[in-house]
Amino acid sequence: MLDIKRLRYLEAVYRCRNFTRASEELFVSQPAISAAVSAMERELDVKLIVRTPKEVTFTLEGEQFMRHVFRILKECQAAEELAADFSKTRSGTLRLGVSPTLSGQFLPMLYEDFLPGWPGAVVHLDEGSMRDHIEKIQNDVLDLSYNALPEPGSLPGLSLVPVTSTEVCVLMRPQHPLAAEERIPISALEGRDIVTLNEKSQIRAKVTAELERHGIVPHVVSCHEQIICMVNMIRLGDYIGFINADRSYHALGCEELIVRPFAEPIRFDVGFLLKQGKQIPRISRELIAFTQKTMEP
Repeated sequence: MLDIKRLRYLEAVYRCRNFTRASEELFVSQPAISAAVSAMERELDVKLIVRTPKEVTFTLEGEQFMRHVFRILKECQAAEELAADFSKTRSGTLRLGVSPTLSGQFLPMLYEDFLPGWPGAVVHLDEGSMRDHIEKIQNDVLDLSYNALPEPGSLPGLSLVPVTSTEVCVLMRPQHPLAAEERIPISALEGRDIVTLNEKSQIRAKVTAELERHGIVPHVVSCHEQIICMVNMIRLGDYIGFINADRSYHALGCEELIVRPFAEPIRFDVGFLLKQGKQIPRISRELIAFTQKTMEP
């Protein structure tokens, strides 16, 4: 008889094409996943995958087998979500993505205000960029993400639930020459040393578009995947970075740095992203409603 846990391991390996990445995604050790897949191959008496030092490929039999695995896991997930909706125990699985730049305001609300009403909930939280989460939503790794929102209609198959908006600000040390300004004109960035997030960041995209609109060529010193790395670079010298801030112009983890809005505000919409037409669990539906009510302007 097929084991659902092993099928989930195999599905992750198929999607990631790598045992290590699959183990990181599932929070399971790589040897455990490898052993489970090998045991399944022995029980089925069929070779499903071929491992090389560079990649994992699936045999012809493995590819055909995966078509059934996808259907089985999809039906299992639907059954689990339906049972959770019927249950009165306030349980359920929340597979949620959150932007790191939005987590300072969102996560306290999630854990202090929302989740106490769901004592039986299991939370799988993934911090990442909008683009990373869109891919994971499309591949059913996540049910929804609280993140920057793309332009409506720009990504078919995706549903957008606007909640609020956020403002992009300039981040710098107190000793920086621009720290004395209450609001930073975009022209003041000419010739300044800039550190940014990588190309997946909506913050970077918004600032870059504004710089191009004003004909300013930024002097980019470094690009970073992790916000903490960008912030640490700013702490080291007279660099400027960009981050979204709350209404009082504070940013989590940047308390000793200066956060200043632009003279012409740069804003983007924030909300939930989910797959269009997908029936998400009740806990996810209620989280959306709760967040909309809590974060009303």
